[in-house]
Amino acid sequence: MKKGSFLWAPFILLMLCLSFGAHADPAAAESLADFKSLVTSKCAKCHGQKKVKGGIDVVKMLDKGLHADDINHWAKVVEMVQSDSMPPDDDDNYPLPAKDAKTIVGTIYRALGDADQSKTTRMITPDEYKNAIADIFQLDLKNYDPIGDLYAFTSKPDHTFYTVESKRLINRFYFNALESGTSRVIKEYNADNQPEVSKKFRKKPAPKKPSSKKPTPKKPPKPKAPKKPKAPPKVLTAEEKKKAAEKAHLKMMNAVAARNKNSSNETGDVTYPMHMSLNVRDSVDGFIEYAGDYWGIRGKSWKGNSNIPIDLLGGAKQQFRALPRGRYRIRIRASAHDRDAISRLPAEQGRHNVWAKDNVWGNGYRLETEKCKLTLYKTATRTRTTSDPATRYTAITSFYIEDTAIKEYSFDVSSHWNMSLGILFNNGAVNVVNTTGTVATMRFDEQGNPTFVPAETTLPTIRIYDISVDRLGDVEMGSLFVKDMPAFDDAKARQKITTFVTELALAESPRYGQFYETLRTSLKMTAHQAFVETVKWILVSSDFLYIHSGSENAPGRLRHASFSLLKTTPMPEFSAYYSRYRSKEIGAKEFTQKLVQDPGFSRFVRSFSDQWLHLSEITPNAPDRAKYPDYYDDELEEHFRSESYAYIHHLFAANRSVSELVKSDYAFLNDKLARFYGLDDVANFSVAKVAIKDTKRMGILSNASFMVANSNGVEDLPFRRAKWISENILDRKIPPPPDVIDVSKFGKAEGGFAAKIKAHIGSEQCYTCHRMLDGIATNIHMFDNMGSLKTDEFNAKEAAETLALLREELDPKTRRIASAFTKSLLSFSTGKKLTINDLMAVEEILDEVEADGFRSRDILEQIVTRYF
Repeated sequence: MKKGSFLWAPFILLMLCLSFGAHADPAAAESLADFKSLVTSKCAKCHGQKKVKGGIDVVKMLDKGLHADDINHWAKVVEMVQSDSMPPDDDDNYPLPAKDAKTIVGTIYRALGDADQSKTTRMITPDEYKNAIADIFQLDLKNYDPIGDLYAFTSKPDHTFYTVESKRLINRFYFNALESGTSRVIKEYNADNQPEVSKKFRKKPAPKKPSSKKPTPKKPPKPKAPKKPKAPPKVLTAEEKKKAAEKAHLKMMNAVAARNKNSSNETGDVTYPMHMSLNVRDSVDGFIEYAGDYWGIRGKSWKGNSNIPIDLLGGAKQQFRALPRGRYRIRIRASAHDRDAISRLPAEQGRHNVWAKDNVWGNGYRLETEKCKLTLYKTATRTRTTSDPATRYTAITSFYIEDTAIKEYSFDVSSHWNMSLGILFNNGAVNVVNTTGTVATMRFDEQGNPTFVPAETTLPTIRIYDISVDRLGDVEMGSLFVKDMPAFDDAKARQKITTFVTELALAESPRYGQFYETLRTSLKMTAHQAFVETVKWILVSSDFLYIHSGSENAPGRLRHASFSLLKTTPMPEFSAYYSRYRSKEIGAKEFTQKLVQDPGFSRFVRSFSDQWLHLSEITPNAPDRAKYPDYYDDELEEHFRSESYAYIHHLFAANRSVSELVKSDYAFLNDKLARFYGLDDVANFSVAKVAIKDTKRMGILSNASFMVANSNGVEDLPFRRAKWISENILDRKIPPPPDVIDVSKFGKAEGGFAAKIKAHIGSEQCYTCHRMLDGIATNIHMFDNMGSLKTDEFNAKEAAETLALLREELDPKTRRIASAFTKSLLSFSTGKKLTINDLMAVEEILDEVEADGFRSRDILEQIVTRYF
């Protein structure tokens, strides 16, 4: 080649960039010219000629000739055209003919599809990390969460960002939280750091060998100084005397508990079945009564918006608070009494209002129609202390106790960590201590035996005659558990580290072993110390924290699939059926069925729902406690979440149409949710599918979780709810509002909500968004913070008519609903914002599943086929 020919290189490169798709043939040039003409005539009016909506200037973009620099903006154009949002429905060019839409989308895809880099590398999210830690160490995060809220350490804390935004996690505070929490879990998981449950369980030290040295003669003791005369006793005030008497009474009551014939307290060793009794710390206020053959619970222990279960104690001298890891069966013999007493109490004592100033009875009024409810709780007990802010009680089941009849109620429970149990009279009266004439007292005879003196006022009571715990067997511990600490040596540590790396599906590397050897030789750590530090280092290393969608090795693909589809590290069962899928032993349909049936899929549903439905916003937007006391008294937040999680999970498990997101004849309820919604005949503890004929319900949109998450705790926010529906149901993106908004017309307008928004939409700066929001906002404004009908503004007939209008708008738009759902599901599954290729894949998926009615698991199957 001649030297001068290199002068042509810049010109040739420029021509290639300006040409359509790097082809210079006349047909391609004509096609690009048609595309430019079409986009200019349909879109330029709002995007470049007179204004630049959404930051997209197609005039400047077209001047570049479909350049890769603008690929993200062109992806937005594709999405807006596909969702029928460009041009807007108030434009003369609306609706865009299908032929023109196909030309615009197809031309962009052909020109920029190859430039669309869809492979990603991302850091696993805080949820995924904690799920992995929970699985590795067999930990129930509801009971014990030593890591805490990792989102608090991100550069912009919230719970709704896409999983690809790893930069927000990279800071020293976040990694310090990972390191400290992970270190704590590893140490406490092993046998030598588990709490003793009784002094009797402590290993006795080996006897010391006799020393050959001659004993040193002891020095004679120094003479003792004369004792100082005792100071005269302090004169106590009346208040101090009262406190001293209560303290002495409590001490005496615990002494009685130690002699309870139904407790295993007189023996030195714990045997099964073990009989337990109540911690009587609350007995000083008449909360618990003792009658020789039973403990009577006369109310609900409740303080600071939280239920406080009564600890169950047993073992030697009432020291046994924790059950060692294992499988157990709890049996409770109980009966309910005087439930009708709540109806005989004077109404002025405020039994119907938990926040009344003179309140005594709290939610006890439910006992007028509902049986006494006993709830069983458990928590992890991980240290030698009895208190830890990282541990908390969570309800595991409830029993409705029969009136007057003594019956046995049982429940099986297991735990890989030491576990404590508690019980609660869930619907009992609260604030018993403030009640005149309700305190039950106890007297002792000359031999120290207790006698019971009933209270003057009768209260509903659950009598506990016996609580026994039988051990059913052991639980299988994970590979990191060290059973025999004295025998733990270098060989066993190296073997465990090798096994652990394999289980995590990390690529083999000598670095892990070298790190362990360095700790042993250079820092002189023990085998166990070096093992703990090595495991911690692996779990906070980039090898574990990052996953790659384009991994070329089998372990890397497995990690990407597991963290994407189950939101945790690969577990043996998933690894097995994913391997069969990759080897084509099973197809995508069977793999997806196994995936949805996997117990870990609930984590996927939970994280997806939190992000998609904004359920992570429930806590900061919790309803006003004075206006909605039942929300706190019944601890409804977790029940609200469970309803939505179960609903979404059902769509995948039963392969239901996405149209049921907005229209269904069922709901997922338990007894507390049914009572909240005003429904009868639901008594189950866990949420379950219930047939619904209520015309005011609209699938997921009727869930209280959605209403609370999209409010501010004081007022319902109809525009926020309408925006979510527009974007996530109708697949129509709402542009961001102007920096400065004039809301004076809204505030000054006379009339109701509809009149106000009609005045507000007259503002030019607000018209673009509000023309898409106002109809939905008006229809959904009749629901308050928690989703209940505003009966002071609307009646049932108006509600039914309004919802009929909303259904009329949503019913025929199943493909739009499917499109919005598929985009959210695809983005969440792959951990990235959608590109041009992804948007084209969405259209292909919709075409594939349309014939069967856009079923949810079918959509997931198509995503698995294309991306995993």
